[in-house]
Amino acid sequence: MGTKVNAAMADHWNGDEGVFWAEEHERWDHLNSAFNDHMFTKAAITPGDRVLDIGCGNGQTSRLAARRAFKGHAVGFDISAPMLERARALAAAEGVSNVEFAEGDAQVHPFAERDFDVVISRFGLTFFDDPHAAMVNIARTMRPGGRLSAIVHGDVTQTDWPLVFGAIQEQLALPWVKEPKENPMADPERMGGIMADAGFTDVAFPHVIESRSWGKDAEDVAGFLLNWTPMRISLSQVSEEAAGRARQACIDALRPFETADGVVMRTPAWVLSGTLP
Repeated sequence: MGTKVNAAMADHWNGDEGVFWAEEHERWDHLNSAFNDHMFTKAAITPGDRVLDIGCGNGQTSRLAARRAFKGHAVGFDISAPMLERARALAAAEGVSNVEFAEGDAQVHPFAERDFDVVISRFGLTFFDDPHAAMVNIARTMRPGGRLSAIVHGDVTQTDWPLVFGAIQEQLALPWVKEPKENPMADPERMGGIMADAGFTDVAFPHVIESRSWGKDAEDVAGFLLNWTPMRISLSQVSEEAAGRARQACIDALRPFETADGVVMRTPAWVLSGTLP
């Protein structure tokens, strides 16, 4: 097991949350893959590259990177043992042999210096308790001219998700719902400074919004969302009647987004990129 300093996050992703994401890997990968093209375009992986995937989760982006770097190698890195187990199984099933997976906290992990040509991350940079230290450590393992390309959580106020969570919050306290700017790596006013302090140049972070079907209908999506670990904990702390009201509020809020392709919702992200001189 790799070095970890963020004990709360390690416990979170090695407990029920990590198991939930591993079990629901097909749906999560479908949803998050909406941003793959943005990330890989900026990463510009070449056949001989060594690629590090920070917060690789169930390993979809690591496997895609390995296929692009078919003469090189990819390393998927994550703090969650349940998801890494799933990632290894999926890589073996797909016959992707030039990828490996390692467990640890990227904020402090002793990566080899100047080891990687490219670092990618799909929603993995927003979980550090010290993002400055994390980005300095990540930069240390990149070779001169190395490219970083990451998808980080965007401005949710530009989408319809506040309507859904707002409806639930009218029935149920969700203390874990935070404003985007509470996380430095999801705040454009701070993100660029963190990258510059870590030594990156040509830093850019355009904002994009992508749409995906979250499920076949409102009941299906509500079941998925309310089974998400933080939501499930909140539901467990109220009466059965209150939980039922929250569930119905979620279903009702999702109804307007039902289409012939399922419940189509918009998700925002910053496409963060930079180069290490």
